[in-house]
Amino acid sequence: MLALKKYDQLSITSRLDRLWYKLQHLASTYQVLDTSNRYVVNQFMQLHEQLVVEEHKVTSPLIREMDLTHATILEIVKELADIDNIVKVSSNGAGSEIMCAPRNGGEVVVGMDRDQLAQSIKECNNIETFMEMAFPSTEESEPCSDHELLTIVQQALKQMDVLSYPDTHQFRIKTDCPKLGDIKRQIQSCFKIIDSHEFHNSTFSFGQHACSLFNPATQCAIVLKDGFKPRTGILTAMISARESLYVFGGMESPGTYSRFTLADHQWTNDNPMSGIESGYGISACFDGDKHIYLVGGMHPNDSYMNRVDCFDIETQKFRHIGQLPVSLGSAHTFFHDGKVYVVGGFYSTNNQHGMILSFNINTLVCEVIVNGLDLGSNVISCCFDGDSNVYIYTNCFFRVSLVNKLRNNLSPVTVSRSNGYHQESQVLTGPNLIFYDKEYGILFLRGKGNNFQYSVTDNKWVALSDHYRNELNDYEAVRLIRD
Repeated sequence: MLALKKYDQLSITSRLDRLWYKLQHLASTYQVLDTSNRYVVNQFMQLHEQLVVEEHKVTSPLIREMDLTHATILEIVKELADIDNIVKVSSNGAGSEIMCAPRNGGEVVVGMDRDQLAQSIKECNNIETFMEMAFPSTEESEPCSDHELLTIVQQALKQMDVLSYPDTHQFRIKTDCPKLGDIKRQIQSCFKIIDSHEFHNSTFSFGQHACSLFNPATQCAIVLKDGFKPRTGILTAMISARESLYVFGGMESPGTYSRFTLADHQWTNDNPMSGIESGYGISACFDGDKHIYLVGGMHPNDSYMNRVDCFDIETQKFRHIGQLPVSLGSAHTFFHDGKVYVVGGFYSTNNQHGMILSFNINTLVCEVIVNGLDLGSNVISCCFDGDSNVYIYTNCFFRVSLVNKLRNNLSPVTVSRSNGYHQESQVLTGPNLIFYDKEYGILFLRGKGNNFQYSVTDNKWVALSDHYRNELNDYEAVRLIRD
């Protein structure tokens, strides 16, 4: 009963941990989406403002010329109204009472908008037709004396002599259509929605002749050869950070690093590691923000290093920040609560430190957390559960608590293999094969037929499908890509 109660508590705690991780993951996703949306809106707002400015530059002279043209049309219509008035007065005939036609200034025309006025002028075949439309006859008229008639005629003749109308320009637009089309295509190609979780829990394998990216969602491995630069001695020097993978140093090029961007599957190689020591067997860990810490390694002359350096992802710059009390290479490192933890690490060909160190990045003080661990002479596989436990896989599997410093032996991965005559049990080992994921726990990913998940409550490994990883084991380094 007590065992069942303990099991239930462990199960509930494990479930709560996963649900809490999922909630945090979803909240982070929402914030990323909101930030992305605001960024796009801001970019198009700036683009729109720039387009409005450029539009104004082009249309301003057109609008000024349109205003001048329309004003000139109205002045001519006003003169035509005076002429129409004289003609209508004169048409009363000799001997009859002179009647002044009303001073119709072309109210019909004035009531039109600009486009209608221009169109009505174009639709009239001659000026008489236009004047009949613009100045329709009316029965309303008033008696007009000879003096008034003479004044009207004199004013009209004077205007004819002094009035002149400016020439307006008939501007047209010459458009570079190919360039405009290219600009539109460039705008369309400026933004691309990328699923930053597309490669979540994918494994990235760095081989001797190529690298591969295995996505469990698509259940296939993408072999990447273009731009690939071989590097050896980088087992612990490859790290996933902010949708990119970084590989530092290596025997072939100890003073440079390579970067692989997941979004476009592009490599940038031979980036100098300026300001820090060159080498191979470097250990790298990511703080989850913008810094990658590089620990130890080996000089090209095979001497070991005790350095602690920092790489800024945003500036792509290196800086030296401290030293360890011991020199080591190919150690396993992880970042937690402002400290870089260092597990193991070789100090000679077949010997490695049996300790766990912590380096405080704020105080620059290094402490020995656990000592006296028997890590053997083989390269280990190691992961941290994000809480207080370090899981170490050598020729056996065990857990070390960072709180009470105790070691607990656990069940290793065991498979049944045929030797041609009968089935026998085999313990699987190898470097860089166990990984911790907040959603799935501890995973052992060795490739086709050798993928397992560890049950903390049952202390046993459960077989997983090849959907988690199926590449061959020809690799220099493997990393599980997280958020």
